[in-house]
Amino acid sequence: MDELKLYDIFYSIQGETSLVGKPAVFVRLAGCNLNCSWCDTDYARRVRFSAGVPEVISRIEEFGCPLVVITGGEPLIQPAAVSLIEELLYRRYSLMIETNGSMDIAGLPQEVKIILDMKTPSSGETGKMDLRNLKMLRPKDELKFVISDMTDFFWSRDLVREHDPKAGEILFSPEENSISFEELGDLVKEYMPSARIQPNIHKIFAIK
Repeated sequence: MDELKLYDIFYSIQGETSLVGKPAVFVRLAGCNLNCSWCDTDYARRVRFSAGVPEVISRIEEFGCPLVVITGGEPLIQPAAVSLIEELLYRRYSLMIETNGSMDIAGLPQEVKIILDMKTPSSGETGKMDLRNLKMLRPKDELKFVISDMTDFFWSRDLVREHDPKAGEILFSPEENSISFEELGDLVKEYMPSARIQPNIHKIFAIK
């Protein structure tokens, strides 16, 4: 049965990525296979309800918004997530998925925009990243790094140099308890001017 374990389905504003500022329906699936030291969505480990794909689609349709973001936790730990994706694409939704770098993205449909969130050393989960994913990114996709310090930044820069991912955007977000937006901005300007720094705008809208 294609049953999904969820934390929430809600309508808000996309606070990250190149689509920042766009209204979107968020499907936050519950559970995660990682335990990042600075996780800001730890609450999403909790299952608040379960629903089949038709029920989730029905809820999404109530909002009347063409953009859907599948997020977590880590959505790809649930096999039914792919069934949901396929049904949303059949219904012609614009679709993006936010996934960490540990899960194989090879099975995702070509129409989905992938936001690949590679975990930097300060997360404590770098060793679980599947670097093969980097070669699968396309110009429509985006590669994201959360940065706590200079070690994180230069690790990310070197990873991009080594693997040359074809993602259309390289995104840097500050872990705001450890590094300021200004400090990270200075690093990006000096060492990776082709990348994009993004504030955590989603926090303004209390996206949960």
